[in-house]
Amino acid sequence: MTGHVRQTWDEWLDSVDAPTRSRAEALCDTFARLGADEPDSWAHSEVEEDIAQLGRFVFLRAVWREIERWRDRDSVVALCEAASDEACDVAPLLAARAAFDVPSASWS
Repeated sequence: MTGHVRQTWDEWLDSVDAPTRSRAEALCDTFARLGADEPDSWAHSEVEEDIAQLGRFVFLRAVWREIERWRDRDSVVALCEAASDEACDVAPLLAARAAFDVPSASWS
């Protein structure tokens, strides 16, 4: 049984027409500037599979930054101090306070 051998980025670029190549190279450059791992794979997928990978990457990066913010104890403490019972559902904030061992005195 023979498996499919995936083309390299350069081989694939050589196999497509000029407008497709130009689009793929521009996308690859954009992904690289945004800090994506394997920017050529993201660009290849967007062009070849017609999947909005740039939109997906930007969205997921923004979500991940918010997740990372919750990993910072000081940010959680600040959020807990700024939140009020009337302004939001406090259950998630209480869980965050417990997870980060934020003392009750700093929670008003």
